[in-house]
Amino acid sequence: MDAGSKMTRIRQAKIVAILRRMPAEAVVSIAEALVAGGIRAIEVTFGSEATTDVLGRLRERLPQDHLIGAGTVMTREQVDQAIAAGAEFLLSPHFDPELVDYARDRGTLFVPGVATPTEIAGAMAHGCALVKLFPAGSWGSAYLKDLKGPFREMEFLPTGGVGPANGRAFFDAGAYALGMGSLLVPHALVQRRDFAGLTEHAASVLQAVSNSSGLG
Repeated sequence: MDAGSKMTRIRQAKIVAILRRMPAEAVVSIAEALVAGGIRAIEVTFGSEATTDVLGRLRERLPQDHLIGAGTVMTREQVDQAIAAGAEFLLSPHFDPELVDYARDRGTLFVPGVATPTEIAGAMAHGCALVKLFPAGSWGSAYLKDLKGPFREMEFLPTGGVGPANGRAFFDAGAYALGMGSLLVPHALVQRRDFAGLTEHAASVLQAVSNSSGLG
């Protein structure tokens, strides 16, 4: 699957669920609960030695038409490890031109993190069609709307502090899709292993952000 097709599937998914430092023994059940709630794209962040193992297990267990990605990718080694484990897209919290080029040479979709017009322009110059606006919650949806003026060709994945309360506003401001962590996967539900509760919460969040103009 090429990068454009993966981008299309991210847009169709509307939400990329971010699993950060989840209990390794429960991560598959957590992901399956999110999938049952309608989530179709899941990111596992680097941060422990178990990351690649988790990526591999999710790719084996989740439906093949659901996207599995790796987040907080900051080195070439992590690019290689994530791809080998089955990650279909990669996200970084920052813009590193060399890392963007390296990931592209490996044939994967790489989404760098940006916060300023200069970083966005740099990402465009390196052929990026989708960037992660981070931390989006701190900047707000009005900032994204302003960015879409001069950068109407760029697509944005707002991440960091994005949830059901502001997700619709980000979509209305021009977001391509949304990245959600603890506001989609509450720590309390994870600690209780309340997988039914996770499914219900995911479905309600997806419905809340989908009730925005232009979304199905």
